[in-house]
Amino acid sequence: MTSTPQRSKHTKNIFKGLAVTGGALLLLAMFLSPFLFMVFTALKSPEQMAALDAPIWPAKQTTYNYMGKDLEVFYVPMPDGSTQELAMLKPGRSESIFVDPSGRYKGEITWQGSWRTL
Repeated sequence: MTSTPQRSKHTKNIFKGLAVTGGALLLLAMFLSPFLFMVFTALKSPEQMAALDAPIWPAKQTTYNYMGKDLEVFYVPMPDGSTQELAMLKPGRSESIFVDPSGRYKGEITWQGSWRTL
């Protein structure tokens, strides 16, 4: 019966140590986050810097080769509410023409909307 208070005190000491260590790691992560942002920004390409929806880490735009042309791939909202990955063949102001890189849809897909919103 005397071992129960010691175990409780030992458990409290472990949790105190974990809380202090976790707090120190959180403070360190907050302190170093601008440095990490600077490193990621330095590694980005000019195209990725210009893209509004680009991730924070360096990444290339996905492309799809269609009839000898490299087309950019976008997530396009479909009329049924789903989202598909489609390659843009011809951008337009009110409608754009896409092709499906996965091959589920044959031919060209006409999408109503401004491609700049994608």
